[in-house]
Amino acid sequence: MEIQIIPCLQDNYSYLIIDKAKNIACVIDPSEAKPVIKYLEDKNIHLKYILNTHHHYDHVGGNKELKEKYGASKFCITHDQDNENLKIKIKDIDEKLKNNLPTIPSTIKEELECNIFLRSDTEETFSKLRDLKDNF
Repeated sequence: MEIQIIPCLQDNYSYLIIDKAKNIACVIDPSEAKPVIKYLEDKNIHLKYILNTHHHYDHVGGNKELKEKYGASKFCITHDQDNENLKIKIKDIDEKLKNNLPTIPSTIKEELECNIFLRSDTEETFSKLRDLKDNF
């Protein structure tokens, strides 16, 4: 594994976790797509996952373009596909971002309904999810 720090915007960073053996990567908090795409193309790496720590624009601004270009998955929806609350939340966030509206704050109720880690009902389930995230 290799981690690369990608400067974005004027004062922010995205992070690439690269599996060199498989030539795939996960980007964390892509505030914009262009610098991430440039790095991936320069190194001939395929983006497989997008992981966001939260939904501020400076953490998600590049999601749509990266997802369209690489078909990358957003981690939570990939592993919680039947969560209707999460699907609604993602649509709501996408709509707000298109209209330059804030996507925060969220409520505890929303987090409990949508956050895949908070929805874990056992320590074993939580550990498996962490392993999936950590070892994409």
